[in-house]
Parts: sequence; C-alpha cells; structure tokens
Amino acid sequence: MKIFARLFLTYGGILPAVIFAQYIETTIPIRYGPLSLCWNAANNKVYCSPSLGDVLVIDGASNEVLQQILIGDRLKFLTWDSIDNKLFGIGIIYSRVIAISCSTHRIQAFIPADGVDLTWNAINNKVYTTNIHGVTVIDGATNQVLKNVPVGIEPWSIIWTPTNKVYCANYNIRSSSVTVIDGATDEVLATVPVGRSPYALFWNATNNKVYCANYDNDTVTVIDGESNEVVAMVPVGRAPRALVWNATNNKVYCANEVDNTVTVIDGVTDEVVATVRVGTSPGALLWNPITNRVYCGNLGSDSITVIDGATDEVLTTIQVGRYPNPSCLNLNQSKIYVASHSGITVIRDLVPGIEQMEQYAPGEPHVTVFPNPAKDVFTVQTSSSIQNLRLYDATGKLIRTYQVSQPAQYSLKGINPGVYFLGFDTKRGEITRKLIVQ
Repeated sequence: MKIFARLFLTYGGILPAVIFAQYIETTIPIRYGPLSLCWNAANNKVYCSPSLGDVLVIDGASNEVLQQILIGDRLKFLTWDSIDNKLFGIGIIYSRVIAISCSTHRIQAFIPADGVDLTWNAINNKVYTTNIHGVTVIDGATNQVLKNVPVGIEPWSIIWTPTNKVYCANYNIRSSSVTVIDGATDEVLATVPVGRSPYALFWNATNNKVYCANYDNDTVTVIDGESNEVVAMVPVGRAPRALVWNATNNKVYCANEVDNTVTVIDGVTDEVVATVRVGTSPGALLWNPITNRVYCGNLGSDSITVIDGATDEVLTTIQVGRYPNPSCLNLNQSKIYVASHSGITVIRDLVPGIEQMEQYAPGEPHVTVFPNPAKDVFTVQTSSSIQNLRLYDATGKLIRTYQVSQPAQYSLKGINPGVYFLGFDTKRGEITRKLIVQ
C-alpha cells in the first residue's frame, strides 16, 4: 500500500534501529519531579506540575518547555476540560482547586474545595473532586461549587464514565464501598460494597463494567454499570493498586504492588487469563491504543515494563528515573510521558511501518481531522481538494472508502473503537492522518 510504504521509508531512513520498538526520545529535567501530568489534545501541549509548585507548559511535538505558569501552589491530579479548554488541578498547599485557561495560560479561579482526586464530566461539563467532606461538584464553565455529595469514609479514587455516572471509591476499611453518583443530577444512585480498601477504579466501555482494585483484599471487584450490582470478585496478586483497560482486546490489567506482577483479566468473562512478572513494586499503568501496548511503572526498580496487549508478553524493560509513573499519553505523536523523581522521561512508541509523519513535507497540503478522538462522525479540513478518501486499520487493512462530499463530514457508523489511519489523495500529493475512534 503506497501510503504505509512511504511512511515506512520516511522514518526507516531516520530511525532504523528503533522503528519496531520504543525508545527514550528525551528526558526533561525537573527538580524533585512532577506531581502531575496532563495532555491537551487541542493544542498538543503537556502540562506539568512540578513538586516545587507552578505549572510548566511543554510542546508535545518538540518536547520544549515553553512557559511557566505562576500559581503559587503545588498541583496534583491535573485534568483537562476540552469544552472550555482549561485545566483543573488540586492545590495541596492551600487546599483548593485551581482553574487555568489553556488559551491564555492564566488562572481563572481559586475554588474552595480540598481534594484527593478529581475527574471531569464531559456531558454536563462538571468537575468532581474527592475530599474529607465527600465529593465536591464544580461547574466547568463558571468554576462555581454546585454541590457537596456525601459518600463513604475516606473517599479516594474517582472516575466519570460516558454513561454519565461518577464512581467514587471509599478507601476506609469501615466503608470499603463504591458510591455511584448520577452525572446529571449529582444524586447518589447506589452504594456498592466491595473488598477492603478500594484503591483504584477503571471502566470497561465494551461491557459497561467498572473494575475496583481492593488494596487490602487482593481482589478486583467487578460492578455492572447498568444495575450497579457486583457481578464478580476476581482474585489477583497482593496489594492491587492500579488498573487499566485494553479496548482492543477487551482486557483489564491490574498492577499488584507487593508480588511484582500484573494480573490480566478477560473483560467478558472476568476470569484471569495471565499473570505477568514485572519490576519491583508496580504502581501505575497506562495503555497506548495506537500500538496496543501496556506500560507499567515499577516504583521500586526505577523502570517501565512494556507489555504486548495482544499476547501479554513482556516486550522490553526501560530504565528511567526514580519512582516512575507513566501518567500521560500524547496521541498525536504516540508518546508516553513518565513522571519520576528527577523529571519527565518521554518514550516514543512506534508502530511498525505505519508511523505517522508529524511534520508537513515541503509543498504538502495542510490537513486537519476533527474531532479526534471521534465517535459518530469526523470532519476533514484541508487546503487542497480531496479526490479520494480511505480508512485503514492499524495494520494497514482497508476498512472503508468514502465518497468525497461537501461539507466534508464522514460517518463512522459500524466502525469499532480503535486506532485508524485516513489516507486521501489531493491535487498536490498523497496525505495520511491518524484517527482515534472512541
């Protein structure tokens, strides 16, 4: 296929030694390391909150530190509000949530809401943060506190799902429960008993199930997203503390801190299908949908274990800084950002033979695909007229051919979630762009 052959040759001549693997692209030194990282898909920038305070703005393409936003606080658990294009983060010095504009890089508001973790509701544009009082609900547009929702004792992790429900893990052993909150009304729908000390949560979009890692119980509780009932209790390794879901193969990965393993759970049957030996004290997980690889941060061995999402085999181990946390993914350049005690390690995760060109070639038409990620439709905006438009999967297989239309909006009906590539011909040449389908 011409598109993928051309891309392979373009990168093959530059990076012949690493075209089939992962490599450290750069290390950004940050004294005492970052507390939190967040990628902004609208401007392709990474926002970093160093341990000493303030926020750094990093260019997603060049890895250059562009700016320092002075906030006078130390932020953790940054989240991006794509509707208003701004960041929310928990200020740990003055016990508040801070809203920052990603357009002007100025502080919009200091919100009186102490926090442990936070999540953003993309349907109703609200931010939820856990604290000693319960869950505080913040309006994403006005930055005003809307409500405080009472939950269990010591609310810890919190996630929002596109079913418009919010799940809050109540860590204290006297609670050991997950509170389910309606994303529209902010009313409590259910309190679900789980194992001892629920620590981490993740949502399976294919089967609408929520997985809860119970740190002191060596189990993962599976909650049905429709009925809010427990459908399985899966035994895993000792001290499970991180979860991630592989959408391509419908598998859930659980990092077990004490026995240095990652348990792999089938997303349909909720049965354990593999146990992967990793480094010392695995404490964080991240899945790259572009390459279908799982990145496991080993806090005790200062390394990242890379696991193949299809076979669950260890592909490689990458030595990075102390206490590594793969906490941020750049879908534009397929980069994994690993926060460590000494700074940020940027790992480039390449697709064999189909690595996307990130810079425009001389004379090449400028092409923009949005929204990206897309769900139902996508739009193509280009400086040159499109003659043919094709959709390929990540292996290069042709999935669909589109008839070019005006306005240039194209349907994704019947297309499964995953990573795809758009190939189309223009009067000035052949172009390809990456498309994430949710």
